Amino acid sequence: MLLAACLCAVLTLPVAWNASAFCSSDGISYLEMALNAIRYSPRYLLTNGSWSPGYPALLAVVLKLAHPSQVSELVVVHSLDWVICAATYFCFTYFFINLLRWIHLAHGPVLGRGSGFLGILAFAYTLLFISNLDVTLWLVGPNIMVEGIAYLVAGVCIRLSLPDARFIHQAALGALLALAYVTKAVMFPLSFVLLAIFLVRPASRHLGRKGTAVAAVVFLLVSSPLVAGLSYSRGRMTFSDIGNLNFAWYVNEVPRYWDLQLPDSVTLLHTPKIISTNPAIVKFDSPVDVTYSYWYDPSYWYDGVKGHVDVRQVLRQFLRFVGVVPTIRPNSTNLLQLSRGWISIYAGLVAFVILGLRFGNLYQAIRPQFWLFLWPAVAVFTFACVHAEYRYLLPFVVLAWTTLFTAALVVTGEDRSTAINLTVAVCLLLTYCPAFARQLVQNQTRPAAWKSPAIAAKLQALGIRPGDELASLGFADFAYDARLVGARFTIQIPNGNHSVPPRDDPAAFAKLPEAEVRRTLAILKANGAKALFSPWRPAFDNDSGWVLIGERDYVRMLQ
Repeated sequence: MLLAACLCAVLTLPVAWNASAFCSSDGISYLEMALNAIRYSPRYLLTNGSWSPGYPALLAVVLKLAHPSQVSELVVVHSLDWVICAATYFCFTYFFINLLRWIHLAHGPVLGRGSGFLGILAFAYTLLFISNLDVTLWLVGPNIMVEGIAYLVAGVCIRLSLPDARFIHQAALGALLALAYVTKAVMFPLSFVLLAIFLVRPASRHLGRKGTAVAAVVFLLVSSPLVAGLSYSRGRMTFSDIGNLNFAWYVNEVPRYWDLQLPDSVTLLHTPKIISTNPAIVKFDSPVDVTYSYWYDPSYWYDGVKGHVDVRQVLRQFLRFVGVVPTIRPNSTNLLQLSRGWISIYAGLVAFVILGLRFGNLYQAIRPQFWLFLWPAVAVFTFACVHAEYRYLLPFVVLAWTTLFTAALVVTGEDRSTAINLTVAVCLLLTYCPAFARQLVQNQTRPAAWKSPAIAAKLQALGIRPGDELASLGFADFAYDARLVGARFTIQIPNGNHSVPPRDDPAAFAKLPEAEVRRTLAILKANGAKALFSPWRPAFDNDSGWVLIGERDYVRMLQ
């Protein structure tokens, strides 16, 4: 299994290389949290209500040691991501070893002759490898780190069910759950879900509920500094604001700032500056000097917005995930989209059913570890009712599929399961690897002019300098290019097409009369904007002076 983990790590090198030139808007926020912690104080890690501090803390250590130039910082960051991914493969190995140990103790030498072991090994590590090919995992962020911690948590939980489990293992579980929360806020409620499961049915028979209590106490103790820091900075008790914000955005459909149509009942604590209402233009004077003021900590600007549970809205969101209601949200995924890549897994499951697998014998085979289905199911359901993306679901899906196919081996026997597991593994590789190879070739053959260093050089040639303030039409997806120059996006022109759900025709704004265009540009200039950026097309039809930068973005100099 260690060799399989090493092989996966080596095969993932092209994945990290493929992503080495990319950084999402979320990634910029994590990167600048790390840099602010280095330059000013670690408190910048503990006061951001949107992005958790675990990943940027690790990033800060690496950047402090490496001292990369701004141009080469993404190489260092993605190298760290690859190291984290390699560690994740070994975390999965720890989980898988403990799962097979428990099966050996509970069911005897099921994997006696070796062919069954080879089959389930091939399936598990192939699933793990192809699951980490998705580019959304590699745009700078904590997703792979959370994945690895989730596997460690699962491994420790199975370890607790072994006869020689001790209270130190319960303490380790609590510490790992706290680390998961520090890395991604959603793991705070999901940790309580797992602890509640073990309170009803303890993971360890001889340690019982006392062991679960030990894990809970350690979890609360280790988590408390972050909870205290966030609560102090916000002036109220909170473990994170991003869950409330996502619920308000995606379930309640509270408009985003570029709509300027927040409900009348909302009183914002940190209102951005409205510099124009016709057309609407918003300026974000962030208390922190960062590249993209609005997205460095969106919960700061939305402080005062409260998500509320509406059963009909939650049901509609869940139906979107199932695929019954069309998905209209950017980056979201649904069960139908996921299932297209899992056809071979479903086929393998059907084959096991033909060989005699039923829910009853499956449950009996895995009953003490049934939480390996229950906890992932609760996690997936939670995301499905709010906002589901592949990168959020990944560790829970891998845990559930691996456990299911391992239990199927126990029920159907080693001889009959080996062929199914090997066939599914091969089909998964044939499904995912060609698509990744095409993406790799496409990205590596992109013109040099489309890459961030070349775009930054072009922006400098246009006259953009460090410290300059920039304006964007809608969301500034292109902020990393400006970061290389040292400029900052502080002004946004609302574009309802970016809202959730879309509200306006994006072409309507582009058709403003020439006099209105001149007035809008004058307002931007008067409020300090050096240039206006627009994705995919110039912002105005009745205007000249737009310059194409990169593949799809346009810039209009104002000063």
